Amino acid sequence: MSGPMAWSRDPDGSGEYPWAMPFPRAVRHLRLGTWDVRVLDQVQVWVDSAGRVHRIQELSDEHLANVVILLRRRAAEILLDYAVGTEMGRFTPRTPLPPMTAGAGKLARNWVMQTPLWDALQAEVRLRADRRRTTTQTLDPTTGAWAVRTENSSYVLDLDRSLAMRLPDEAAGELRRDGAWAVLHAVESVRVGRPMALHLTVTDDPDVEVTIRTTSPVISIHPLTAPPGATPANLVELARAVTRPARGSDPETVHLTQHRTAAFTATAGDVRAMWAALNVLLTRHNATGA
Repeated sequence: MSGPMAWSRDPDGSGEYPWAMPFPRAVRHLRLGTWDVRVLDQVQVWVDSAGRVHRIQELSDEHLANVVILLRRRAAEILLDYAVGTEMGRFTPRTPLPPMTAGAGKLARNWVMQTPLWDALQAEVRLRADRRRTTTQTLDPTTGAWAVRTENSSYVLDLDRSLAMRLPDEAAGELRRDGAWAVLHAVESVRVGRPMALHLTVTDDPDVEVTIRTTSPVISIHPLTAPPGATPANLVELARAVTRPARGSDPETVHLTQHRTAAFTATAGDVRAMWAALNVLLTRHNATGA
């Protein structure tokens, strides 16, 4: 993205983006390459460059990190977008605007870090870090629910219900029964650094009673603390939160936000009107750059 994010038009192009609507309703009218800077003033969701709304708690680890990086790196442009919206009376700002001065990159970053959205993102980062610290080196109990991350996959073990599931993971390669519960007859003692052996019923064939599945070496074991009455589906969501792989050592990993993808660059549209508004704002505040 070479310029600031463009102001949105409504779906049929007949009028302006509905700024008079509350943020949760207005974002339904966002189009590819556009955004609503009021996302900075709330703590529930992130809206990507395709206009898709994501609950902050449901962002992948990679997407969460990329949003934080985006806000920090593009703080000056984001601040200008926000200031233009305020100047044009599109909304009432919740985060006070700092003085608009030349060379305001650091000032803009400090301002972004005072927004409600930034606080919510940082709270989610801390929460996930705390969850990951709740690990153990072994799994010997015969009760409880556990998430086990191996070098290639993640598993949910519900020992109370005698069930096991391999979580789908495109990066690790998919198996036919990924995401489906299998009857767990036994699990041999699990140790970090060693493969895990699961005794499962993975077929409806009556002639095949038990299959022993041996995994790649275990890299982490997480107890899953679920509220009373939690369902197997609840356990799966907890497991996803604590075992999402951080593949930072993978040389093929490229950390991009959706705002820097080729698709976004190709479809962002004409932002000349936005640049004109920014120039007016800069002139009005005697600023030559940001």
